[in-house]
Formats: sequence, structure tokens, C-alpha cells
Amino acid sequence: MSTATTQEREERRERPVVDTLRTLFLASIGALALTRDEIEQMVRRLVERGELAEKDARKLLDEVLAARKEGLDRWGARIEERVEHVLERLRIPRQQDLEGLEARLSALEAKIDALMAQLEERSEAEE
Repeated sequence: MSTATTQEREERRERPVVDTLRTLFLASIGALALTRDEIEQMVRRLVERGELAEKDARKLLDEVLAARKEGLDRWGARIEERVEHVLERLRIPRQQDLEGLEARLSALEAKIDALMAQLEERSEAEE
């Protein structure tokens, strides 16, 4: 029969604290507003106070930064969708719409130039 070492018992006791901290960090969308330096500083303080083991700090930091990036990406996509929707409702053309109109205008100009050249040729031929 093996007995758990003091370190193993302490790690089992710390695990719920670490899991709770991880859950709170990941659940907190407020982390989106924090910079990487601020997040690193918070994790460093947890380690210094003994509330988080050094080995768990890196993992927690990586998870929080990954969740932050994912949240920022989703947030950015939502904002882009909403801006696009507002522009559509206001009937403001997008860049690709303007480029399409520019291409059509260039084609029309070329046709007008060709027709003008034909008119000039006919006019000269009639004189």
C-alpha cells in the first residue's frame, strides 16, 4: 500500500484552486480589454502570492491569451458584420461596388470613343 507524499497531497489540494482560477480567467471576457503585459503581470502576482504554482502559470497564461485572441477575433468579426449591415441600410457602396462601377464606366468610355471615331470618319467621308 503506497502512501501519497506531502507534495502529491498538496498538489491535489491546489488543483481545485487552479481550476477555479483558470475558469474565472477564461470566463472573464474582461480579459479582452487587458494587454498581454497586464495578463502576464496578473499571473505573475498569483505565483508570487503562492496562489498559483509556477508550472501552472505558463499553461494558464497560454490559455488566457488564446481565449483573449479568440474573443477579439469574434468581436472584430461581429463589428465588421454590423458596420457592413449599416452601410447597406444607408445604401453606401462598398469598395468592390465602386471598383465595379469604375470598370463599367471605363468600358462605356471606350465605346463612346469608338463611336466618336466612327462619326468623325463618316463625317470626313461625306465632305
